[in-house]
Amino acid sequence: MTDKDEPKMILVNKLEPMSEFIPFGRYLLSLKQLQKNRFMLRTKAKNPILSFKTILLTKKTKAIVQNLLRQNPISYEDIDALDQEEKEQIDTIVSKTEITDRLKIPNTKKNETRA
Repeated sequence: MTDKDEPKMILVNKLEPMSEFIPFGRYLLSLKQLQKNRFMLRTKAKNPILSFKTILLTKKTKAIVQNLLRQNPISYEDIDALDQEEKEQIDTIVSKTEITDRLKIPNTKKNETRA
């Protein structure tokens, strides 16, 4: 299946349907950039966050972000299927947006340093 065969998913902020942003943890997530496989956060005032660079998402990490937006549970198998770089991306997203209560990811980097 190619990208052209894949159905396009349109995410809409249900509270403000005309808004380009949707609440994600303590920040706002750009839906327009998410469609382009980019995870871009803004403050509540829609200003850039200097300490957070935009992340290019893979199909797997984008699926996890979309499940988080829909309040769907994330299984450990979904996380286990990610490679190390993708796990670090998800860990960065979860810790920066302070949604750690919704997703528990074992940080393999910390576990490797202890061994």
